[in-house]
Amino acid sequence: MIRKINIALAVAFVILFAFKGLKSLSSSRADARARDDGESSATDNASTLAPRVYYFNWTSFSVRNKLADRNGILLGSMQVIFPKATFVHLRGGVQEFAKALRDDPAAVVVGYGRHPALDGVGAVSELPLAYSRLAVMTPRSNPWRYEGPESLAGLRIVSNDDFLDFPLVQRLLKAQESGSTNGIPSIKIVSDIRSREELAKIVEAGEADAFFATCDNAMSMPELVSSTILQRFRMSDEIDRGHILFYVSNRDPEFAKAILAEYEEGLRRMDSNGVRRRMFAYYGFVPEPLPPKKEQ
Repeated sequence: MIRKINIALAVAFVILFAFKGLKSLSSSRADARARDDGESSATDNASTLAPRVYYFNWTSFSVRNKLADRNGILLGSMQVIFPKATFVHLRGGVQEFAKALRDDPAAVVVGYGRHPALDGVGAVSELPLAYSRLAVMTPRSNPWRYEGPESLAGLRIVSNDDFLDFPLVQRLLKAQESGSTNGIPSIKIVSDIRSREELAKIVEAGEADAFFATCDNAMSMPELVSSTILQRFRMSDEIDRGHILFYVSNRDPEFAKAILAEYEEGLRRMDSNGVRRRMFAYYGFVPEPLPPKKEQ
C-alpha cells in the first residue's frame, strides 16, 4: 500500500513538473510573440539610416529598459523604423532639445508637440508618433470639478513650459497676452526645471489654484505624479489632447529630408502591418488613425 502511494506521489510530481515546463514554454512563446508584435528591432524594409534620438524619461513613452527591451511607444517606434539608431537620454528642459537640433546634424527629437522653443530649429513631420492628454491638478480641499472648457474660467494655473506644446495652453496664453481674460483661466509659466512637487507647493502656498499634468494612463501615473501629490491633489478629466511629433535637425538638409521620408514610410508600414496597434495596446493606449497619404 505504501509503495503504491509513493508511486502515485512520484507520478504526480512528474505531471506537476511537466505542466510547469509546458507553462514556462508557453509563456516564453507568448513573450516572443509579444516582442514580435511590439518593439521588434527590425523589419524587412527598415531604414538603414542611423539618427541619434534625443529623449527624456517619460513612462510608457520613452524609458530605456535594456533588460526587457521594452522602451515605450516613442523609442519602440524608433527602434522599428530605424534599427541602427542610437539613443541619447537628455536631462534638461526643452531648450536643451532645441540646442541638440541646432548642433547635431544627426539629431532626432521625440517627446514634444508644436512647442514654440522648437519652432524653426528642426524639420518636423506632419505624422504624429502618438498623443498625450492634458489635465489639471487641484487640491482635494478645493470643491472645483472640471465640467468642460467653460469651467476653467477663473482658475489660476501654474505650469512649467513643458506644456506649451498643448493647443489649449497656447490658445489660452495668446488670449491672456491680448488682454482677453474674460471666461478663461490665468496661466503663469515658470522655469521647466520646476518639479511637480514644486508646482504643488506653489498651489498650496496660495499663489495658484491648480497646475498642469498629463493623464495618459494608469501606468504613467506613479512616475509623473507622485503618490504624495495624489494624496493631496485631485486630477481632472482630460481637458486637451496634443500630438507628439517627430523632429529632425535641419543642419544637413539632405539627411533631414531622407530621415523624414523614412520615418513617414516606416510609421505607415507599422500601421498597416499591425505593429503600431499592438505596441500601443501593450502600453494601454489606442492609436489615433493616421491621416491619409498626400498625393505627390
